Amino acid sequence: MSANIPPGNNEERQEHGTRLPDVAPPPNGSYPPAMLGFGKKQLDLDTPGKDGGVMRSRILAALSKVPCPPITDDIVEAGIVAGLRADKDGLTVELLLPTPALKARKAFEQSVTETAKGVVDVDVHLDVKSKVRASSGSPDGKQDLPGIANVILVASGKGGVDGLYERGAAALFFPHG
Repeated sequence: MSANIPPGNNEERQEHGTRLPDVAPPPNGSYPPAMLGFGKKQLDLDTPGKDGGVMRSRILAALSKVPCPPITDDIVEAGIVAGLRADKDGLTVELLLPTPALKARKAFEQSVTETAKGVVDVDVHLDVKSKVRASSGSPDGKQDLPGIANVILVASGKGGVDGLYERGAAALFFPHG
């Protein structure tokens, strides 16, 4: 309280024109920064911190230790971490998965979120996309099956008696377009 506010309750202060708002202070005795007009600060990814490290580098170094089984042990080096964005809502980690059918995807995403939260003191969000790459073809650069976009192979093998086996296979070819 400032020295020009007379002691006493609000009714006594009102007589002097110094009535305070009827807001009880929080139990810990301090007001949240947003109430004082400061609010949350936006995370700056590219300014050196107190320890001399740049926040972006610190986050990427932590995320590089998050494995994505069975794809890679380093999601940064493998390109799965496609980028980092900071805004008023916190940090967004952009993930580019090589397949939408990733085993244990929820656990992987939770691990990424928890790892990033361990480095920054803001909300962490994920922006997850999948990019399935086409086959690179043969080593000489030619496409293995010109005009064919996808091939699905279905095979079946049944055991038999006395070495007799029944086998069957079918290949389905799907052209471009």
